[in-house]
Amino acid sequence: MLKKLEKKRERTVISEHRQSLILQMNESTEAALTLHLAVLLLFQANHNSMLHASGKFVPQLINFLRPVLEPNTFALLHNCQELVMKQLTTKDDDERDLFEKQLQEMIPKVKEIAVILPKKQTSE
Repeated sequence: MLKKLEKKRERTVISEHRQSLILQMNESTEAALTLHLAVLLLFQANHNSMLHASGKFVPQLINFLRPVLEPNTFALLHNCQELVMKQLTTKDDDERDLFEKQLQEMIPKVKEIAVILPKKQTSE
C-alpha cells in the first residue's frame, strides 16, 4: 500500500521514472528489452502513472494501449512484438538472424515513438 503523494512530488517522481526508462531504453541493445521499455513509457504517457511489469505482459499492454494509439503506431508495436517472439522461439539460426535484421530496422522507430510521441500528446 502506497501513500498518495502530493501533486508536485508525484509529478517529480513520474518525471524521474520516465527519464530513467528513457535512459535504460537508449542503452539497451536487445530488441525485446527496448520494446518492453517503450511500452512502459507509452503507458506512463497515456495514463500518467508508473507501471512496473515484466516482459511477459508486453502483448497485453500493447493491446490495452490500442485505443489511445494511432493505428500505424499500434501496428509497428504489434509487428515488433511478433518478431521478438519469433526470434526468441525459433531454433533455426538463419531465421533468427533474419528476424534480428528486421528488428534492427524497427527498433529506432519504436524508440522514437516512445520518446517523441508522448511529448506531443502532453503538449496538446
